[in-house]
Amino acid sequence: MKLFLEYRNLSRNNHILFIGRMMTALGSMVFSMLTLILSKKLGMDATTIAMVMFLYGLCNVPLALTGGKLADRFSRKKIIVLCDLCSIVACFYTAMVPLSYVSLVVFALGTLLQSMEWSSYTALIADLTPTDQREQAYSLNYLGTNLGMILSPTLAGILFQNHLPVMFVLQGTAIGIS
Repeated sequence: MKLFLEYRNLSRNNHILFIGRMMTALGSMVFSMLTLILSKKLGMDATTIAMVMFLYGLCNVPLALTGGKLADRFSRKKIIVLCDLCSIVACFYTAMVPLSYVSLVVFALGTLLQSMEWSSYTALIADLTPTDQREQAYSLNYLGTNLGMILSPTLAGILFQNHLPVMFVLQGTAIGIS
């Protein structure tokens, strides 16, 4: 509890961004299990999985850069909401249809759009925080990311074997809350 006292002087907006960032990071639970999904549920071999993950990471870079450009030109809040809506649709679609290569491609496109919103979150912190409080605000933001990233694989591991569609629904719900 003492840890959070350091952040009590930050604005309400910073605490809202903290919750949004934590929920967005919590919404990465399927990605933490993607290698297992590809091998155990779809039967891919290690070489194919490595290639898929490499291509996913390769696609992530230009989209993250594009997200930064968009954050400079358009409303940061609208970018976050639009990217989140697309991700939510992809998560719920993947939860409702049988797991296949097509459903995972739809899911991957949705999660790639999530990478576009990170620049908007970072820029919003700078927009909403006085200069003398930015270090604390960014620290709170990273804390939210880390908390979400710790909780997401834990939940995913519990749900992986018997409740895979629930994992996609929870991811979409977490992103929706953000």
